[in-house]
Parts: sequence; structure tokens; C-alpha cells
Amino acid sequence: RNDKTMNGDRERLISRTIYKPKLKGNCCMRISPSLLDNISVCPCFEYKPYEKTGDSAADEGILLHKALETDEDGELNEEQLRTVEKTRELCKAIQTGWLAWDTAPVDKRIELHEQKLQSSFTYRGLMDRVYVNLAARRAFITDMKTGRLGLIRDAKDSLQLAAYCDMIWLRYPGLVDEIMVVLSSPRTNETSDHIYHYTEWESIKERIQKVIDSAEYPFKQPRFHEVLCPKCKWFSSCPQANKALVPVVEQTVSIPAPILTKLQTALTKVLKD
Repeated sequence: RNDKTMNGDRERLISRTIYKPKLKGNCCMRISPSLLDNISVCPCFEYKPYEKTGDSAADEGILLHKALETDEDGELNEEQLRTVEKTRELCKAIQTGWLAWDTAPVDKRIELHEQKLQSSFTYRGLMDRVYVNLAARRAFITDMKTGRLGLIRDAKDSLQLAAYCDMIWLRYPGLVDEIMVVLSSPRTNETSDHIYHYTEWESIKERIQKVIDSAEYPFKQPRFHEVLCPKCKWFSSCPQANKALVPVVEQTVSIPAPILTKLQTALTKVLKD
């Protein structure tokens, strides 16, 4: 029997005997781990509907994550392949070192790649790569950011990664003490990591519940953010976005007439010379 078969057997056994999700809260279906950080910035935030164009950043992100999940790189160009390979190398280094993967018994090693797991709340989520070493009572989670702007937050501040920890502890209660979470931006050669301990689980759930409550609050108010707002489906009609952008437009077009006259005179002189 190969490793994948044994891994599947372990998962089925855990699902039958241990995994008993307790849903709480009245979280609407649009909440997801990847949305939590954005909602913490603006409780009204929602992603624009995805439309496949073939050349957008979202399309490329889906392509790269598919390659990371399946280890099939046939659709990648050279630069994209290097991007995915950097993440694989990072995973291997942490597996070998901190997770002690190679020395653990095969029946104590579990890999969960792009699998939808239940949370303590009503949402579920997908993780890029997850490795659980039951012998060491440790797990390792990585999230690859494929953009070219780099990381916009540290791993310890990422609610998305904290939500993933909640999912692992819910799935393996009492079996995992520590979880290392890693944000990776291979295109900018940035990484950020943090280690959570099982004793922090309750505080993590409290953090997440606060964000969910803010999104469900009936009198919530939008908050402007120059990076997130253009990605939001409400951007064009958001009053806070309009307030923030109008002064910028006015500053751009409101040039005093004397300055324009002076510039025209100077330009005429240069052309004559």
C-alpha cells in the first residue's frame, strides 16, 4: 500500500471518529478565510465577481495555484515555473527542518493540499499546502501570494492564516500542539512566518468572530483603503471611496490660470530659441 492510500485511510478514520464541527454564529456564506483580512479593514468589502479573461492577475493566480496543487507545470512559462518552484523549495525546507517530516513514521504524516476544510464557523476554506506530522504534534501551512507587489502584512497579523489554524485544530483536536504559518511572495523573494500554539485557539476564534460580527452589523459603515477599494464590487457606488477620490481629481485638474499662462509663455520662448 502506498503513502496516498494510507493517508486516505487515516483521513477517513479521523473524519468518522474525531471530526465533529460545531458551527456557531450567523455568518453569511460570502465569508471565507481569504476575505477576513479585507473585512477587518472595511466591513463592507466584497470581491468583484470573477470573470475569466485569460490574461488577468486573477487568471494567472489560479493557474499558478493549480500547478502548486497538482505538480503539473505544462501550462507555465519559465517565469511562472520559477515562481511555483520557489514555493515548493520553501515547503521542502520547512518540512525537513522544523516539521521533521522525513524522520516521522509514514502513518503519522498527512498532506492536505487544496482541500476544503470546515471551520469553527459556518464557512469552509481551501489552503495551498498543509502538512501534519502527528508524531511531532506539529503542522505547517503555507499560503503563496502570486502578485508582484509583495506581502502587505506579516504572517502573525494575517487572519486568513489564523483561520486556517482553526480548521486544523478543529479537524485534529488534541493531536496538534503547534502550527507554523508562512506567507510567501516568491516574485518579491519575501516570506513571513509565525508559530501558533494550541492554547491560542480560543483567542483566534474570538478575533475571527469580531470580524464576522463587524460584517454582519446592520449599521456598518464603509472605510476607504487605497489598495482594497478598487478590488471591491461596491467601489463605483461607495460613498467613502467617492469622498476620498474627489479631492484627488480636483487637485489634478484645478491648475490656476496664471500658472498655465506662465508655462505657455516659457514653452513659446523655448520653441523660438
